[in-house]
Amino acid sequence: STPYGKVTSRKIKKWTYDEEVVKAYVKDEELPFIRIKEELDKAAIKKTFKDGINTETGEYIPGITIEEIDSITVKVEGGV
Repeated sequence: STPYGKVTSRKIKKWTYDEEVVKAYVKDEELPFIRIKEELDKAAIKKTFKDGINTETGEYIPGITIEEIDSITVKVEGGV
């Protein structure tokens, strides 16, 4: 906290996909994460493969990189 407001920071995970590599993996494993129009269902992949790892096999999912990024927010309070 400062006299002018609050500063907050939080970590978020940024997923980067090599679409073709992940699609090939999902198809080879016959997983239900490809929509009809052949785009990755990234929300379902994030929920299923926590931190980009297939929990059933323990292998990393090829084509996915995850970066932790700091997000900083400044909220000004009171009249300025």
